[in-house]
Amino acid sequence: MSDRPRPTRVLQFIGDTDVVAPHLAAMALHRALAVRGLEVRTLALAPGAHGGLEQDVPAIAPGRRSFAARGAARIESKWADVVVVHGSRALTIATLRPRWASSPARVIALWQSPDQDVAPGRSVGRRLLADADRVVAANPAVAEQWSVLFGGLARIDVVRADLEDARRPIVDGEAWSDLLVGTAQ
Repeated sequence: MSDRPRPTRVLQFIGDTDVVAPHLAAMALHRALAVRGLEVRTLALAPGAHGGLEQDVPAIAPGRRSFAARGAARIESKWADVVVVHGSRALTIATLRPRWASSPARVIALWQSPDQDVAPGRSVGRRLLADADRVVAANPAVAEQWSVLFGGLARIDVVRADLEDARRPIVDGEAWSDLLVGTAQ
């Protein structure tokens, strides 16, 4: 038996299989975390309207807000040490933290301003963001816009990301790895 500790398990949820900036950023983060030795799984809550990521990311339910999505998300979360919810399409009741005692830590990743990434219903969004262990934005402007939308969230961390080329986002894998490992402990 090895004395090496088990790597941190990271489960990522994206809203659907459509090719949009937050989903592509999640895929870039998946690769960056795997390179750093973390175990990573990325799942879509539902198939997308246009698709494009279905070859790489399985959809776990027929709809993002369905009971099936909520049940499947809870089952999948049991595997993880930390769950990362990417963008507003994944901010649904399905990704709300389960109430069992050993529920994994939750991190919300906000990649774009609310007007670019259609903001969720305010009551659900506020509940999800308030329930998260960490909320992370791609830059200070995005952090400020989301904070204003939801009435001054307590704290939004910034881990810089370059989303200028929406097809090839650049994420800081080292900073994210440190943040997720620290949050999971």
